[in-house]
Amino acid sequence: MLFRRASRLIAWVAVLGLFAGLGGTAGLPPAADPFAPGEASARGQGQPGVRVTPAATAVIDFADLARRSAGQPQPSVDYEIPHMPYVEPPASGAPAPATYQPAGRATGAVAAVSPPPVLSFLGLEDIPREGASARPFPPDTMGAVGPSQVLTTQNNNYRVHDKATGAILSTTNINVFWQSVLTGAVGVFDPRATYDPYNDRFVMAAAWNSRSPSSSILVAVSQGNTASGTWYLARFDADDTDTDWADFPTLGFNQNWIAVSVNMFPDAGGNTTGSRLWAFDDPTARTGSFNAQRFTGLSV
Repeated sequence: MLFRRASRLIAWVAVLGLFAGLGGTAGLPPAADPFAPGEASARGQGQPGVRVTPAATAVIDFADLARRSAGQPQPSVDYEIPHMPYVEPPASGAPAPATYQPAGRATGAVAAVSPPPVLSFLGLEDIPREGASARPFPPDTMGAVGPSQVLTTQNNNYRVHDKATGAILSTTNINVFWQSVLTGAVGVFDPRATYDPYNDRFVMAAAWNSRSPSSSILVAVSQGNTASGTWYLARFDADDTDTDWADFPTLGFNQNWIAVSVNMFPDAGGNTTGSRLWAFDDPTARTGSFNAQRFTGLSV
């Protein structure tokens, strides 16, 4: 995916632009329906979105799911995790690339030192998926910190730690976590996780089934401020025409919205066809409804 890293900027600009168009953190007028035709574009300078509904929704309990799936064999299909190709380093004797120096930043001694960590513990190892023998590459490490728990995600497993002690509370296979909204046993990749302090919730996203007509984006919101508790899950079709698939989801939020942006590629192969973004009304997402609009044709 030569365009994968280069198109990250498009994805993040799309997220920021959407938040500006949807009113930022100022809140919606009480009488407005944020998903009425033209409402999103009317509130900002962005283009109108298309209202979409999830292909599947579910409610799961992380800790209970981890307990029930522990020790149970899971499919060990070593499916592809799309990633940037390895680039050989310069040959010996070749000129080294210039050192990056941000404009206006002085060189020399560091003026301030970050405080040491209060607690240090092992997060999530680069190991096979729970109950399976396949160890995915790359791991795509991600995580989020809440009031009392730490959530760590990789392409293999999801793990929850106690924030105060570092004790492992629950670990589950990434595919098992999303299984209730999937139509296949494997295929989840590129996990994203964050903690929303405005609404006191964990939020996660991922992609499913690369290079496939059934390509989908996945989104989850915790019911409370613990990652080991109950979650609302949803799956959305990435492309109504089933000709493009979604790669490299990026996740953002503000007080009113959750946004997931992806880069689209043809199922048959080839260069990116652009970016798409799903905007979820946060209050309804926290009830499991996941009212959403999809925006296409995004570019810098």
